[in-house]
Amino acid sequence: MELSQGVSQRPQAADPSDRSTLRISLGEWRPLQPSDLSPLHCARHGWENINADCLKCVSCREILCGGLPVMWETDSYAQAYGKLKDSLKIAHSKICPWPDSPSPESFLHIPLGDVKSAVESFYSRLDTMHLLGVSLPSIDCSIIKEEEQFVIDEVEPALLKLIAEREDSAIIVSEEEKPIWLTVCLLAVFGWLKSHTEQTGCPVLVCQYCRRHAGLWNFISLKEAEAKPAIINEASSTDTERQESPTDRIKDIEKSAFNPATEHRSWCPWIQPSAFQPLRLQRTSNELTQSDDKPIAKLSWQQLLIILLKRTDPQTYGALAPVINKETTPPSQTWKAVRRILNIWQSKETAPPPNATTDPPKDSS
Repeated sequence: MELSQGVSQRPQAADPSDRSTLRISLGEWRPLQPSDLSPLHCARHGWENINADCLKCVSCREILCGGLPVMWETDSYAQAYGKLKDSLKIAHSKICPWPDSPSPESFLHIPLGDVKSAVESFYSRLDTMHLLGVSLPSIDCSIIKEEEQFVIDEVEPALLKLIAEREDSAIIVSEEEKPIWLTVCLLAVFGWLKSHTEQTGCPVLVCQYCRRHAGLWNFISLKEAEAKPAIINEASSTDTERQESPTDRIKDIEKSAFNPATEHRSWCPWIQPSAFQPLRLQRTSNELTQSDDKPIAKLSWQQLLIILLKRTDPQTYGALAPVINKETTPPSQTWKAVRRILNIWQSKETAPPPNATTDPPKDSS
């Protein structure tokens, strides 16, 4: 690990409290494990990647070079990891604002505390992807099916209901468009949206947090998934032997369904534990699901899905309680404290002073 000894420059203006100042440049920054050395954590302290294992401050322009040894060299790895983690905070110039004012830790997490904003963001991601139509990828739902608390046959109708009952622009979903809307909803639950910077004309999905770009030409599209069974049935019903070309076979091997979880980078907040209180999905119609041993949703995508299910059908999944950031004081408690102070002041103003009397003062003479 090495810090450049160049002449300190006057720091450029950067507001650590502004989420847009986080420059998550992936480049060739390799120490992605453990997650607290991810590009997102580096960006929180004002660093962006410029070269292999090399970071540069967006304000003071100091250079931080660091590489981690192989993990099986336990002692040297732990020492290098500790130094690199500390250097993210102290390797800036003396006049740089980042050491004393890093970006809030909340920038590392999906903002689910404001339920209304979380739902609006979900709808915004929907709107960017729906026009892709049958070019959308076929979704691998195994990540949801593996979760005990979610039943895919219940999740899909609930998401369609959420679209049909959208406040600002409710949509009547036809049978033909159901696969498209289901795909869009599942992608939006995992934080995906259509890239606005694509230059090739081919559709690309992007995650705003881990900056993962997924070209849809690498995955089986809804159109291909729908046509493939028909081609198989047609081929099996004819007596003629028709073989696929080598190019077609390679395409079939390379293409697969889109897994909305594993396509994120390993450190992405969408597939990491959330900073907010864990949520449990409790179905009011099923006594078994009301028990305390029901799995708790800790990952951000799980929590968003529970928020959407509770918002869609509170009678089945329970009322939607406010999601509270564990690191901050709940607003309700803050208001209670303010009211208590005001009541104390009011009582002091209205109460008569001790030993107060209305008799005129006596003449001491």
